[in-house]
Amino acid sequence: MSIPTHWSEAADQPDAPATSLAGWWQRLGDARLSALVDEALRASPTVQSAIAALRQSRALVDVAAAGLVPSVGASASAQRSYSKAQGGSNSFGLGVDA
Repeated sequence: MSIPTHWSEAADQPDAPATSLAGWWQRLGDARLSALVDEALRASPTVQSAIAALRQSRALVDVAAAGLVPSVGASASAQRSYSKAQGGSNSFGLGVDA
């Protein structure tokens, strides 16, 4: 690749498509650079896996926080019974649990 000693503006060349930039470091012929880039790419999460990890972390925070939120429960019941000897009776119940 030749580099001019002086220049004043970019050459009138169409922009290279992004696909031509794939593996640009391999064109430099440096085995150590290629090994480092390959290692970095293996260790780097993809955008999709990073989003999945973020969602999982947020879900774990929600689960952990759920134990800190008070819970309230309520119940109600009504019963009517009748016998010839005692007549009719009503029974009502109400319960609240916090």
